[in-house]
Amino acid sequence: RDRLELLRLPGQVGGGHLSISQAVKQIIEAHAPRHQIKIFNNTPVIGSLIQRIIGSYFAKFYTKNYQALDNESSAKLVHQLITPLIFPKLSQVIVNFKPDLIIATNSFSTEEVNITLKILNKRIPHAIILADPFSIHHGWTSCKQADLYLVHDSYARSVFINRGISPKKVKVTGLPLRQEIYQPQLSLPKIRRQLHLDLNKLTIFIGGSGEGLGNIYSLAAKLLKTNLVIQSCQLIVVCGKNNLLLAIFKRMQKKYP
Repeated sequence: RDRLELLRLPGQVGGGHLSISQAVKQIIEAHAPRHQIKIFNNTPVIGSLIQRIIGSYFAKFYTKNYQALDNESSAKLVHQLITPLIFPKLSQVIVNFKPDLIIATNSFSTEEVNITLKILNKRIPHAIILADPFSIHHGWTSCKQADLYLVHDSYARSVFINRGISPKKVKVTGLPLRQEIYQPQLSLPKIRRQLHLDLNKLTIFIGGSGEGLGNIYSLAAKLLKTNLVIQSCQLIVVCGKNNLLLAIFKRMQKKYP
């Protein structure tokens, strides 16, 4: 049986990487049920906590530095710094699971795989699925050695090619979607009633992925100080696993039901 390893490294910042990994797993299982698939997350326990603290208290610092790393040399340096941290677990799962294909769904699990395979002296095909539908950080493209790059549209393909990746390796596939999304959905009025939403108000959705990153509180606070928002809108705020952010909004909810 062929073995495929789906990597979502180095952090579960949001549900997007995991969702794409699950979607790919479902697609492969539907078309080739004999395959064994392992979804692997190499994030240390402390990793998510650090992400949450940075997202809660140092959002501007986090954003500024993420943007500062958005060039090939800086992204490559980050890959090289991250690899020693994840090599022990990554090498162990490669040796034990013996995958026939490794699929990366996180920008910082691209170069790390290549470096690890070189150290282990193993030749395993490596594919990268672009999980970012909006901006394309250089962390996705500083690795030129992968065997296949799957992107969501022709613009993303042109970005990858312009950054030096062979056109033969870059395929437009769209974003993989979990099968649940294809199931019959409730009508919007029914969904609104289930969520206790006003049917006549505009709904504003604010989210910061799995760790509640970004200026979520300050954005919501500014919106709720606007009379137009109070009168005509309602907010849905996603806190992810960020319990501190959730507690803040529960207090805010007493003033703004």
